[in-house]
Amino acid sequence: MAQKIAKKAKAVAKKAVAAVKNAVSKPKPVSIPIYRYWQPQSNDHFYTTNVDEIGTSVQGKVGKYGYHAEGIAGHCSKDKFEGAIPMYRYYSPGSKDHFYTTNAGEIGTTQAGATGKYGYKSEGILCYVWPAQASYKEGKLVPLYRYWKAAVSDHFYTVNANEIGTVQNQATGKYGYKSEGIAAWIMK
Repeated sequence: MAQKIAKKAKAVAKKAVAAVKNAVSKPKPVSIPIYRYWQPQSNDHFYTTNVDEIGTSVQGKVGKYGYHAEGIAGHCSKDKFEGAIPMYRYYSPGSKDHFYTTNAGEIGTTQAGATGKYGYKSEGILCYVWPAQASYKEGKLVPLYRYWKAAVSDHFYTVNANEIGTVQNQATGKYGYKSEGIAAWIMK
């Protein structure tokens, strides 16, 4: 009987050690805000997780470089976690447009400082996001919609489909922005 109890205790301990290793090796998302800004002179929407880049997060206030704070677009993770994908950040000095994507092939480089397709220069990883809604069980994920307005060379991202009025891919909505689908899934 003692051998049976010892064997069972050993099996339970082995499972507990495996669970601890599993929990340690699989970090959870660390939620951080994605701040949204608008620069009316250059017609550029800018998104960052570092409020110090613009110097304010107070909605309506004007910060560095003439960017107007528009609030928080949503939340992502500052650290990589199981199932996460990076959201890359780019800037085109020619068109004065910031661009964000999870598809490294769209611009062709992810190396910070390197210039890729269409004159976009990589600014590294903005944060980590989810590739699909079902991949995060602990909280509600929402789609981050991506839009493009060719007339002013501006990419615009929002979780509120009503801002542009369409989520149908390639359909043009309010203010001349054309839907480019879902950029990623983020926390509201």
